[in-house]
Amino acid sequence: MASPRRIPLPDFTYTILFRCAENLSDLVLKKFNCFAELSGPKLDLNQGAPYQPVKVYEKRLFGGLVISVLKGDLTREDTDVVVNAANEDLDHAGGLAYALAKAGGPHIIEYSKEWIKTHGIVKTGGIAVTRPGNLPCKCLVHAVGPVWFSDIAAKCDADLAECIKNVLQYVEKSNQKSVAIPAVSSGIFMFPLPLCAKAIVNTIHSFCYNTSSYHLKEIRLVNNDDPTVDAMKTACVARFGPSDVLSGASSASSSSSGSHSYNTGSHVQPSGARSGSSSASSYQTGPQTRSRAAQTPPTLTRQMSSDRQPSISINGFTLQLTQGLIQDQQTSVIVNSVGSNLNLSGGAVSTAILQKAGWKLQEEIKKQSSANRIMIPTRGFSLSCDRVYHVLLESYSKIESEKLLEMATFECLQQAFMNKCSSISFPALGSGNIGLQKDVVARVMTETFTKFARNRHCTMDVYFVIHPKDWSTYQAFQDQFKTYTKMLPAESAVERRDERSGFSETSSGLSETPCLVISGPDDDHIVLAESWLNSVVHHGPVTIQNNLILQLGKAEHDTLSCLGNVSIQEELKNGSSSLKIDGPAQDKIRAVIEVERLLLKVQEKHAESLEEELVAEAVAWSYENKDGKRMYPAAANRELEKAYVTQSDITLRSPPCHVINIKGLTAEGPDGVFHLQRKSVNSNTKNGQRQRSTDQWLSQTVSVPTSAQEFRDQWNKFSKEKLHLVAMEKIHNPYLSDILQSKKSASGKTRPLYQLVPRQFLKQICEVGFQTLYSNPKDPKYSPGIYFAENLKKTLEIFQTPEEEDGLLYIFQAEVLTDNISEVRRNMPVLHLKSKSADILDLYDSLVDYKMSPSFIIILNTFLANPQCLFTCRRIPSSRV
Repeated sequence: MASPRRIPLPDFTYTILFRCAENLSDLVLKKFNCFAELSGPKLDLNQGAPYQPVKVYEKRLFGGLVISVLKGDLTREDTDVVVNAANEDLDHAGGLAYALAKAGGPHIIEYSKEWIKTHGIVKTGGIAVTRPGNLPCKCLVHAVGPVWFSDIAAKCDADLAECIKNVLQYVEKSNQKSVAIPAVSSGIFMFPLPLCAKAIVNTIHSFCYNTSSYHLKEIRLVNNDDPTVDAMKTACVARFGPSDVLSGASSASSSSSGSHSYNTGSHVQPSGARSGSSSASSYQTGPQTRSRAAQTPPTLTRQMSSDRQPSISINGFTLQLTQGLIQDQQTSVIVNSVGSNLNLSGGAVSTAILQKAGWKLQEEIKKQSSANRIMIPTRGFSLSCDRVYHVLLESYSKIESEKLLEMATFECLQQAFMNKCSSISFPALGSGNIGLQKDVVARVMTETFTKFARNRHCTMDVYFVIHPKDWSTYQAFQDQFKTYTKMLPAESAVERRDERSGFSETSSGLSETPCLVISGPDDDHIVLAESWLNSVVHHGPVTIQNNLILQLGKAEHDTLSCLGNVSIQEELKNGSSSLKIDGPAQDKIRAVIEVERLLLKVQEKHAESLEEELVAEAVAWSYENKDGKRMYPAAANRELEKAYVTQSDITLRSPPCHVINIKGLTAEGPDGVFHLQRKSVNSNTKNGQRQRSTDQWLSQTVSVPTSAQEFRDQWNKFSKEKLHLVAMEKIHNPYLSDILQSKKSASGKTRPLYQLVPRQFLKQICEVGFQTLYSNPKDPKYSPGIYFAENLKKTLEIFQTPEEEDGLLYIFQAEVLTDNISEVRRNMPVLHLKSKSADILDLYDSLVDYKMSPSFIIILNTFLANPQCLFTCRRIPSSRV
């Protein structure tokens, strides 16, 4: 990871970006592979009068758990968890789901679609968990209740109980402290209101009296209409008894039950302690002032000496060194180290974790691929944590061990931060079978934490847990803590955070300077993200140049028309499409972010359709039933091929939605079990015989070292054209390669040609080949098609240089079929290749301006070109030539 870059922001700009921080972060991650985090005061985004729900019932149970009934607005509830009454498709078309999506922003719909895309529909009684968007809660739980039918009333009642039980179990297991629940199924699902309230309250009662809750502090039953509120109150009185006296109780509740009051960091308690044994007020808001019991994992209480354990606090993060057993930690996440074979019995730490978690942990991790991954998350099962992050310190053999340890530590911290985890525990990674020296492990892990925490703000407890018998490792970490404590600025040691206001203050009382922190894999990505941001926030209109604008349909144009008080002008010039956005700064910036996110969504949809076309051209999957041989449609064909090369059993999302057993090559549907057949365009292909990772199932890229002779040869070649070669990558796409080979005639001719493309389309070209939308010639008037240049010099002359790349140029070298060439004249009628046509013009594979000395070649079929190399370069300044 490159050093993060802090971009100071004027207060006005900071306020604008703060209001769309979630969308901005999501966009920068997808567009530039960078993390963008706002650093500065937390602002109150609620407009008008403060939210004041009406509390009609409150009951305090043993241990301090509060059950309350409120007439209020779920979209403004600040509990840790808000429950949405959802349908199985997580469609936010109406009712509460629509209200939550409207208040939380369009990304809630995107999160829901992504969940369905990954997991499939949510069965009745089940739940799905997504991020909350702009809602004030920490996460959104979509609960699918039953549709009421009187003839199966008992089943409906059981399904609703199961639904609420799953919600409560998730809340407790994920260490959340408060939840707001509506009357699930009482709306369009027609569950009779009294029966619905009774089922929900009975399930809550059973949970409260039969589950050991160490974290949950308040369950709010929130609805916005009087009949439902009255029904919930009646059910609570019948089950829990009369309400406590609300005069004074309400104020007590407000001080100890809101999500802000519960933002206490670590969710760990001393052994044997009940959650109610210490009130919320015993947990102070700043990491420096927490009680010792709150700082210390329960399994460590007896092992600590009277001396204070070493700790480092930065920006709300607290790193503590402690002794104990990693498998006994009760933090939100614990970290494990595992080999590339994913065998949890291979090391002392992973074996101990496996023994306590149970064999389900081994089964879950074995279902995942370790290829090109540095960390694999799983559930905690019988462990006290919610998640286990398994780091693979052997999976990247070409990366030195120290660098790999740094990457693994950073990835775990980043995932915990993105998932809003309150605490995470690390063992001394790499000090066992990997064989790293203990002082090296201590230095790298401590250094990575300090780098990570300096550029982010979050209340999170991080523990380095050392085995009680490993005193030498503990001493090595202790020495590192002393070193970094001396290095940290004095103000870091006294920093405090006001959790209610969100302002971060130093002892002088001055608020932090607002800025945007951008971190990424390298400086080039960070520079691109920074350049883009500067273009968005500067005064004046913003121009977005992207040929995918041509793919916008009616739904997308309807979205553009609802982006506030801005003007959006579309322009098509020299084959390039652009949008010019102007208006008041607040509306303009938010509109630009939404348009960019909309274009990314269009790009993903377009890429998926191109993947379907590519796979359909290369491979055909079929099955045979009683009616004979049946070919799978393009969408299902793509899903099958992906499952085949990744060796994953799946249920097809596309019709006919068969359950696929890849190893047995069988498909199960309503009519029985069928044998699968796979036919490739190249009968000798071995595409599926070697398992590939999910993210590289279509194509694989390999970086060529700068020390290699092949790189040096290309470097000299680029230097002659006043270009500095930064990186070279080789591309292997077995599908495009097979298709191209199948299209060659007996004397088929191919030649290496070049194309200059915008950075945003690199991945798509590697995976699905060259497209007319992905590259723009300066003069496209000869004929529509996919342009290539004969050499590097012609490449720079023919293609437009994307302005947004900030100096970096991306040039593909491709193998292009040039069997049949025809000269083309300016303004020649539009040509298209067709699979079957009597038109003699359709016989030409490619077009050129001059046969004897062509400056460009145009192909009319994407499958006539196969990307082989990608060169990243920049122009050499004239002063250095």
